[in-house]
Amino acid sequence: MKITLADRSAITGPEGHTVREVVGLATMNLAKYSVAHIVAPAGAPGTPRQNQFDEIVIGIRGSGLVRREHVTDQVGPQDLVLLTSGTQYTIEASGTEDFEFWAICVPAFRPEWSNVGTTKRDWRDYQTPRGIDRLRFGSQDEDDRR
Repeated sequence: MKITLADRSAITGPEGHTVREVVGLATMNLAKYSVAHIVAPAGAPGTPRQNQFDEIVIGIRGSGLVRREHVTDQVGPQDLVLLTSGTQYTIEASGTEDFEFWAICVPAFRPEWSNVGTTKRDWRDYQTPRGIDRLRFGSQDEDDRR
């Protein structure tokens, strides 16, 4: 299956990044992984985020800064950065031109699994739910089942 960027509509995030999901949950109902083309505009600050999935960032054009906790990486064309689940980071253009890159997420990107802002999450938040919610049976839930 061939897909081009022109086949996908773009959304613009709060930090000004233009995102086109090429493959993933929103475009193809594919939950295993997602691939998105992203453009970070020059001069726009990156928004801190912390994902519950692994993300691979691959530079295409321009240069960007990937800041994570105590490390800042300069990323350019053909550079790759791995952002493991739970890593707090920002991505922004570092020069006078836009930073264009691909983002590959495993499992697929879900808005509810991407914490935007600087709040730290508990490690238990990064477990992928399986089966029924084992923690939901509390005294209030027992009343609801009656």
